[in-house]
Amino acid sequence: SPRDEPDHFGINRTFKNAINAVKTAPGADIGTDHCPVIARICVKLKKAKKKPRSIDVRKIIDKKTKKELEEDFARSFGGIANGTQEIKEMWQKLKKIFNEASEKHLKAKRKLDK
Repeated sequence: SPRDEPDHFGINRTFKNAINAVKTAPGADIGTDHCPVIARICVKLKKAKKKPRSIDVRKIIDKKTKKELEEDFARSFGGIANGTQEIKEMWQKLKKIFNEASEKHLKAKRKLDK
């Protein structure tokens, strides 16, 4: 390219509107006639999604684990049986009890990356 013609760069159509400013720097002393192109872009990155914690339901087959889980549920459900609470409160407590017990007894093993 001639000395007065700036070099060009390609950009994906998705990021076309992210370019704020483009300018060329003086030619580099590397024995070429290309000019470095400097672009200022502004990109908003998406938040990385977390994988939900998984439980291994197959562990219920084990009699020891099943018995421990049943005992945990029986111990925890005792305080919910009274009818003085709102349904939403009861649901939140049941959900919390189930999540805690399943995390304690049915936690899946983490897969190791190879």
